[in-house]
Amino acid sequence: DFGYLDKHKHLFLTGRKGNERIHRGIQHYQVEHVLLSVDGVERAAARSTEQGFTLYIEGSAEEATLWKTLEANFPGEIFIRLCFRKKLPVDARHHSKIRYDQLG
Repeated sequence: DFGYLDKHKHLFLTGRKGNERIHRGIQHYQVEHVLLSVDGVERAAARSTEQGFTLYIEGSAEEATLWKTLEANFPGEIFIRLCFRKKLPVDARHHSKIRYDQLG
């Protein structure tokens, strides 16, 4: 993971190795944070590619609601597609970190 400590020693995560590409000033963590605020989203992953973000959702959220939320918070042209998965791949130890290398 990439991040920094501010003057108050608060940790801010800003990226993950292999997913550090930024689109129009937006990082994948920012997109995921917004998506996780939507009712019915259990897990969210924003995988960065040269063209933009491909979004992966685990949960029962409505696709129209997700697009509406994204459009209200980000420039729309940075998103390529939205994919629903029964389960997103996570690390074996903590079952929390998304395995971006296994999305697809």
